[in-house]
Amino acid sequence: MSKEEIKAQFDSVVEQLNGELSTLPESVSLLVNLLIATFNMLFELTASQTDNLKVSIDSLKQTIEQQTQTIEQQTQTIENLTKSNQELLENQGQKNQQILQFQELIKSLRTLLHSKNVDLDALRRLVFQGGREQKEQPAPQETTEKPQSKRKNSKTRERQSNKTKLDCCDIERTDFLDVNGNVLGASTREEATAKVPQQIERDGKKYVFKGWKECSDSRVITYTTKVKVTKYVPLYEEIREHESAPDAEAERIAEQDSANRNTPAATIVGLNPEKDFLPKTVVGFDFMSEMIESRMMNRIPMNRIAQDVSDSLGFSITRQQLARYFIFASDWIEPAYQYLISKVLDNKVIHLDETFIHCQAEKNNRQYMIVFTSATGCFYHYANTRSQTVPFAILHNHFDGRNWVDNDGNDIVISTDGWYDVEWLKDDKENFYAVLVGCMVHLRRYFWEVYDVHENHRKADSEDYKISEQIINLLKFIFHRDKECKTSEERTKIRKEGEVREKFDEIKKLVDECYKKMQKCKNPSEVYTAKFIKAVKYAYNQWEKFTRIMEDGDIPLDNSDAERSIRDFAVLRHSTASGFASVEGAKSTAVFSSFHETCKKHGVHLGEYLAYLFRYIGLHREKLTDPGIQPEERNAILEKAMPWNFKKV
Repeated sequence: MSKEEIKAQFDSVVEQLNGELSTLPESVSLLVNLLIATFNMLFELTASQTDNLKVSIDSLKQTIEQQTQTIEQQTQTIENLTKSNQELLENQGQKNQQILQFQELIKSLRTLLHSKNVDLDALRRLVFQGGREQKEQPAPQETTEKPQSKRKNSKTRERQSNKTKLDCCDIERTDFLDVNGNVLGASTREEATAKVPQQIERDGKKYVFKGWKECSDSRVITYTTKVKVTKYVPLYEEIREHESAPDAEAERIAEQDSANRNTPAATIVGLNPEKDFLPKTVVGFDFMSEMIESRMMNRIPMNRIAQDVSDSLGFSITRQQLARYFIFASDWIEPAYQYLISKVLDNKVIHLDETFIHCQAEKNNRQYMIVFTSATGCFYHYANTRSQTVPFAILHNHFDGRNWVDNDGNDIVISTDGWYDVEWLKDDKENFYAVLVGCMVHLRRYFWEVYDVHENHRKADSEDYKISEQIINLLKFIFHRDKECKTSEERTKIRKEGEVREKFDEIKKLVDECYKKMQKCKNPSEVYTAKFIKAVKYAYNQWEKFTRIMEDGDIPLDNSDAERSIRDFAVLRHSTASGFASVEGAKSTAVFSSFHETCKKHGVHLGEYLAYLFRYIGLHREKLTDPGIQPEERNAILEKAMPWNFKKV
C-alpha cells in the first residue's frame, strides 16, 4: 500500500470522527484532535525521510556505475600492459638466442684461428651460414649532404630540453616571492598569502591581491645535492573606482563609466630577479655562484667543472657552454664591478702590479692582467700590452679632469715595483698627477739573492756578501721599527728623524759608494757578481721613490698588497695551461677575481656573496639600466651590494 492510499484512508476516518465529535465529551474530543495532529506530523516526517533515502540510493547507484567504468578502464590498461610485457619478453628471448649464436660463432672462429690447417669452406659456411655467400651491396650513391658531427659541442648533437634536465633533480623546492622579488620564507600557498600585503598602491592606483603565478622557468640551485626550485610571484589586479565606492555612488560611476568596466582591469605581477639571468637554461644564481667559487677559490679548471656538473646532474654541459655562462654572469654584475673600481681608486694609497697571461684570440704571445689594490678592495684589468699608459688611462678616466686626490683631499700615492716610471704621471705643465713610490721589499729581495748565494757557498769574505748582509740587516731594523708604530704620526716622525732615518741614510751611503766604484771600473763584473751589480743599479735608480716613503707615515714600505693579490691570479693562470680562449673570457675572470680578492680582504665567503650579488642586481636591474638615473641614486644602490656591507663569515 502506498503512502497516498494510507493518507486517503486516514482522511476518511478523520471525516467520520469530526461528524461524531459533537456527541462525545469535550475531553475526549480534545484527545482525538491531538491524536489526529500527531499522526499528521509523523506522516509528513516519514515522507521526507523516504524522499531523502531515495536520493541517497540514486547517488550511490551513480557512484557504483562510475567506479565500474573506472575498473573496466583499469582492467583494459592492465591487459595492454600485460600484452606489452609479453612482447618485450619475446623480443628479449630472441635477443638471447642471437647472443648465444654469436658466442658459438666466436668460439668457432677462435678454434679455427688456433688450428694449423684452416678449412676455408668450413669458414665460409660458418660465416655465411649454410654456404650461401652474401651478395655484395651496391655502392651508395654520393650525396651532397655533409656527415653529421658527433662532437659534444656540435650543433647537430642531441640536445636535451630544460624539462628533461630538471627531471634528474633529487629534491624539489618551492619559493614564494613578494611583489619586490624578496623570498618570503613560506612553504605553502596559505602561509605565503598571509605574509604578502593584500592591497598595494602604484602610481596613484590601488591593486588587490588575486593569487599566485608560477614563473615559467625553474632553476637548479646546486649541482652537489641537485635541488630544483620553482618560484611563485604574487598577482595583483587593479581595484575599479566603482568597486570601492558606496552603493549609490557605485551605481552612478558604473553608469558613467560603463565602457571602462568592459575593459580588463590592469594587473601587476611580482618581480622575479632570475627572469633574465641566463634565459632558456636551468642555471640559477646559487648554481652559478657555486661554479664560480670552484673556479676562483679551488682553482679547478673549466673542463673539470663541466665534467663534474655533467656527472652530478645527469645531463651534458661542455666547457664552451660553461665559459659562455661565466661571461654572461660577469656582464650581469658589471655595474657593481665598475663601482668597485671607483671605490678602490678613491683611496690615498693605491698598490699597482701586473702579471702575464695568454689569450688565444690575441695575436701577441703575452697579455697582461693589471691589479689595483687599496684599503677598500681590489680589482683586475685585462690588457693586451704592458705599456704604462694602460694604468694611467684607468686613473685618468676615473678622476676625469679632477685633481688626483682622495676623499679627504690628500694626494694620491701609487706604490709599484721598478717597472713603472714617474714620467708617465706628468701633465703638460710638468706637474705630477700623483706621488709614485717604490717597494723596499723588492730592494731587499735583490740583495738577498746575493747574500743567500754566498751563504750557501761559504764565501763570507767577499765584498758583495758583506755589503749585502749590512743592507739586509739595516732593512730588517727599518721594517721592525716601522711595524712597532701604532699611528701614522709616529711612523712619520721616526722616518723623518731618529734611528730609522739614520739606517736609511746608511743604506744610501753604501749604495752610492758601490755605484761610484762600478762607474770607475771598466768591467764591473771583475769586482762584483752580476746579481750584486743588478741589485746596486736597482737601488740607485729607484732611490728617489724610496725617499718619498720616508716623508709620510701613511705610505707603506712595500707593495706586498698587490704582490699577494697578483700571486693568487698567477696560481689561477697555471690551471689554464692553454690560456684563455677569448678576450671576453679573460675579462670575465678579471671581474670575478676582483670580487674574490675584495671578499678575502673583508672576510666574506665568495660563494655566498656572489649569490647575494646576483640576486641584488636582479632586483635593481631596471633602475641600474635606466639612462636617466641620477649618479647619487645609482651609487646608493650599488654601495649596499659591496662586500664590505655584506655579512661577514
